[in-house]
This record gives sequence, structure tokens and C-alpha cells, in this order.
Amino acid sequence: MTPRAAVLLSYFTGLAPVGETFEVPRKWIMEDLEIGSSQTFAVLIRELVSTRRIRQIARGYAGTSGIFTVIRRLEQA
Repeated sequence: MTPRAAVLLSYFTGLAPVGETFEVPRKWIMEDLEIGSSQTFAVLIRELVSTRRIRQIARGYAGTSGIFTVIRRLEQA
């Protein structure tokens, strides 16, 4: 996992416990973590989904990040 993806996973874990769903405006996440573009954000999300760290329940609409569930914390193998 890339360092930026690890930071994003840590951020998501702080929003909701493992197994709970959450939704946050994409703009807030990008500002908080200093992610420069929507494309970079999408790449990081795809990395977390492909490594089974998060599950994307619904895609973002009208500026939201989408609805996600954290499956595994950063510390878990």
C-alpha cells in the first residue's frame, strides 16, 4: 500500500469504526489531506478497494466521496 493510501485509510478509520458506513464531502477530504486532484483521490480509493481495506457501497454524487465501509484497519494484515 502506498503511503498516501495508508494516510487516507487512517483518515477513514477515524471517521467511523470498522464495519460502519460513512459519507463525507470529497472536498473536505481533499483539503484535509492535501490531495491535489479528483483523479488522485480516485486512484487512492481504487487502491484501498483493490487491497480490500475498504468497501465502496455507492459512488460519489454531487461532490460526495461516496459511501464506504472500512473493512480492515491499517494495523491489520
